[in-house]
Amino acid sequence: AEYTRLRADWGMTAIRFLITWSAIEPAQGHYDDAYLDWVRARIQLARAAGLAVVIDMHQDVYGEGFGFDGAPAWTCDAANYASFTPKEPWGLNYAAPEVMACFDHLWSDAATRGALTAAWKHVAEALADEPAVIGFDLLNEPSWGSHAVGSFERDVLQPFYEDTIAAVRTVAPHWVAFVEPSNSRNLGFATSLQPFAAPNVVYAPHLYDVAAEQTGGFDPAKATALMEDAVDLADEAEVLGAPRWIGEYGGQSADPEIA
Repeated sequence: AEYTRLRADWGMTAIRFLITWSAIEPAQGHYDDAYLDWVRARIQLARAAGLAVVIDMHQDVYGEGFGFDGAPAWTCDAANYASFTPKEPWGLNYAAPEVMACFDHLWSDAATRGALTAAWKHVAEALADEPAVIGFDLLNEPSWGSHAVGSFERDVLQPFYEDTIAAVRTVAPHWVAFVEPSNSRNLGFATSLQPFAAPNVVYAPHLYDVAAEQTGGFDPAKATALMEDAVDLADEAEVLGAPRWIGEYGGQSADPEIA
């Protein structure tokens, strides 16, 4: 019923379906195929409602070890979880040294980074034959950890994207790759991603008003700035030689004044 409402009442033609690495690979090297069967069943419901699906590997504040969603706990030193004290609003937790350490480990440790790529390949093996799936969003709002913001996307994130796109397409060559900039883009930093060697890549940034996210309210005086940012995102997509697809934006259906 929810999928039907999205299509019939909202006019949506596609959904971004969130999955998490912790659900796919709860123990190192052991995939939960029952979870992927659950995902398949819901993708089939979306198809029946006339919706295309982009599968999104989601994370918020790294993963389950910090009480959020994303990476499984085994991917980082448990000492980081033990010493972590959560803050409000929740986005501030990205600056916690423990969270930064886990992102640093993900990006610098070839085995851990490779495990995420392998998990994506396993997802593709399980779902490549689902006709509703048109593509995959490689990682939600990836964070730079302690790496220099200005070079993180070029030096760290893009090579991960390139490797993972290649791995997924060994089993799902028809899937379109939706690539996100670092979550620094939400703070106003222009992306430093470069044109991709792989074909069929879509630039998939998010569009938020930072103040609205922090306070829960939107100031109409900022509407012009928000739309100008949307134009900037289109310009960045043009540099990448890719379409722009905004995967998230601020708003609630019940009240347009609330972000």
